Amino acid sequence: MSAALSNRVIFECGGGRIAMDACPKTWGGLTPTTDDRKRHCDACDRAVFRVTNAVEAAVRHAQGECIAIPPSVAEDARMDGVLILGQVNWVERFSGVETDE
Repeated sequence: MSAALSNRVIFECGGGRIAMDACPKTWGGLTPTTDDRKRHCDACDRAVFRVTNAVEAAVRHAQGECIAIPPSVAEDARMDGVLILGQVNWVERFSGVETDE
């Protein structure tokens, strides 16, 4: 998603905080795969993984992957019911463990 990144966002997510460069793409605009939690971005030729918490986001961040976070997980009223997509910059779990870019 690096070709389409628009802005950095930071929000609470299932036990931690996530900072990511948001992408203007939508989940519905990505190509479905055989895995319901994974789609393909034709613009960047990368997989995008739907995560459910900060731990999953940290794992995907460590692997250099793009993620999609549902509004029910992101705890962020600015999202207006849409998935936020992008590349993770860092994840901080509330236990105090932080992963940098």
